[in-house]
Amino acid sequence: MTKDISKYYHSLLEIRERLEVIEERISVLTAVKNLKVEIEFLCLQFRKVLELIALLSLVANKNEYSKHYKKFASQWNAKLILAELEKINPDFYPVPKKQIKTIENGSKIYELAPLDLLEERLSLGKNGFLNIYEQCGGALHAKNPYANKKNILELEKYLVIWLWQIKTLLNNHVIKLCDKKTIVIGILESVDGQTQVCIGKRNSSKDGIYHIDVSQLR
Repeated sequence: MTKDISKYYHSLLEIRERLEVIEERISVLTAVKNLKVEIEFLCLQFRKVLELIALLSLVANKNEYSKHYKKFASQWNAKLILAELEKINPDFYPVPKKQIKTIENGSKIYELAPLDLLEERLSLGKNGFLNIYEQCGGALHAKNPYANKKNILELEKYLVIWLWQIKTLLNNHVIKLCDKKTIVIGILESVDGQTQVCIGKRNSSKDGIYHIDVSQLR
């Protein structure tokens, strides 16, 4: 699992780097000379981020996924990966959490708690994922001059929303594995600015507490 966790970490780190580029470019959109081309560039970055999110779930479920799909290492289509993952593990999709800091015996303890209703609405669900994936995909190809054209400039108003939906989903998240006892915990940016990934294991089906394997922390 150590190699898989390393791959998960590097994919999450790449997502963070691409989101930083997206955020920087969105902040200067009003100053660009060719807004259409800039939006196309941003759609490409969003599309890659979504593909990486799908690959995070593939990495987390690699052992089981590889039993069903021998050519898993060559798959890249996020929509198809999500569809196949759901057949294998209905809990494959990242679940957003929030960090709550408490002090216990003088030590700082960070708990991952569920989002409240408003925060959850700001997160990127599976339906929203597929919607963004399709919209960005439609912006990446040259249009036949005889086809009905959708004005790509209309996507500008969604860019900030997409950015914050993805960040809310991934800032602190968990993915349950097929055994129902193991989770992957991913932190896009921790309180000290680090991207982190680790494994949590539940010792008993009656125990709602996951014990973190800090030896595999990345």
